This record gives sequence, C-alpha cells and structure tokens, in this order.
Amino acid sequence: MKRDEYLNRLQKAINFIEKNIDEEIKLSDVSKEAFSSLSHFHRIFSFMTGISLKEYIRKRKLSIAAEKLLLKKTKIIDIAFEAGYHTPESFQRAFKEMFLCNPSYFRKNPSRKKLFPVLKIEEIIKKQKNKTIEIPKLSYVLLNSSKIYGLELKTSLKNNKLKKDIPNFYKKCLKNNNFNIMIPYIKSNYLYGLYKDMTDEEDFIYLLGYECSEFLNLDYKIQILPKGKYACFEVIGGTKKLANAWKYIYGIWFIESEQERDKGFDFEIYSENKTEIFIPLKNI
Repeated sequence: MKRDEYLNRLQKAINFIEKNIDEEIKLSDVSKEAFSSLSHFHRIFSFMTGISLKEYIRKRKLSIAAEKLLLKKTKIIDIAFEAGYHTPESFQRAFKEMFLCNPSYFRKNPSRKKLFPVLKIEEIIKKQKNKTIEIPKLSYVLLNSSKIYGLELKTSLKNNKLKKDIPNFYKKCLKNNNFNIMIPYIKSNYLYGLYKDMTDEEDFIYLLGYECSEFLNLDYKIQILPKGKYACFEVIGGTKKLANAWKYIYGIWFIESEQERDKGFDFEIYSENKTEIFIPLKNI
C-alpha cells in the first residue's frame, strides 16, 4: 500500500470518530474505515499516537463535553448522557480523572488547556521524523505452516496491562516447568509467543508455547501458524528494546515500507540472547 493511501485511511478513521462522537462508537467500525482488521489498526494507531484507540475516543468525548459546558447552558446530566455516560456519577468520575475537577467547577473556572485535540496524522508523522529510533535488523522469510501448543493468557491493552501481564506469565510458566510435559513432542527448542485477535473491549489472548508434533492435553491450546511470507525483526536486549521495536514496526515501518499485513498472527520467538518478531505479509 502506498504511503499516502495508508495515511489517508488512518485520517479517515479519525474523521469517522469525530463525525460520530456523540454516538456509541465500536472500535471494529473505526478499523473498517481504514480497511483494516481491528488488531492491526489498533497497533498502528496506538504505536503512532502513544494512546490506545479506546482511550482516544474517551478523551475526545470528554473534551466535547467540556466544550459544551463552556458554550451551552445545557444541564450537566444531559451533557453526561450525550457523552455516553449512563449516570451523573460515572461522568463526574471520568471528567475529574481527566480535568482534575468536577464539571460544575470547570464550568465556573473554564480552561481549554486540557482539552484533547483531534489528531492529525501528518503532524504526528512530522514529529516522529525528528526522533532518534533504534531500527531492528530486518529480513524476509518464507515459513511453513506449524502447530504451536501452549498456555493462554487473557490480557488487555487497558492501562498497559499487558506490559506487566505477559512478562509475569512468561516467568511463571518457566518457573513452574509448565512445558516439561511437552518435551517428548517438541520439534524445536524455540519458545513462541503469539498475539491473537483483539476484541472491541481491547482484550486479547496471548499464547506461550512450542511447536510440537501431535500433543493431546486439554490444559494446552493449539494454534496453527499459516504458511507464508513474514517480516522478521531481530531484537537484542530486554523488554524495553522489544517494546521500542514494536513501536518502530507499527508506528513507522508499516507506513514507510508500503508492505501490507496478511491474515494470521504476529508472534515472537524467544531464544537465550534475542527475540525475533514475525509479522505476516501479503505477497505484493
């Protein structure tokens, strides 16, 4: 996909949010505006902007509500309902979390400094070009289909929950020797971490396991990785460098490379001194 088309699709999705800001907005509907799966669009959006899609919508709704408080004499309870809050209490809590004061105080002491603006993709791209980013080593590989057996973790992008959940889950599984039962069936010593599709609530499943021959145990899940072309990014270092690599891939590389993501799963392969990130690509 050409760079300009990619950016236009992203801006179209943001414009869709703004057009429907007074309605209930499903994340999957936003991603459709960008002609993308929810998981892919969310990664692009969050790594480019530094904020999750759901959090952006929340901040925009509250900013619109704050503007209504300043410009209209509408009752606060009516503004709360228009912003999608079903009770005055839930609206007040959310409003205070963002603006550090309740709505009635804000109306009497107006300030636009904390209003969250509509994002402009081109402006974000310009800012990113001025940042120094470590670029991971890239190669393109063709992989055969494989069966990964492992244990699943349900986690979420809310409040960056996954940043704690996944490392803790990884350590717990290894400490408890959860994969010893699989040893006779393991085809290679590479440990896989798969990121499965995300829901509208920003929840998703992470699977940690090994490629195995037939292994039957109800406590372990199976996921088939499809055959195809993958971009492989090599990361030397700890979790911080790994996080920066993901940010580069979805915040810059996808847009600048003009590659298109294929169906399938993003996954990591962990070895002693490095992590490899694999992204499924279309043959173009």
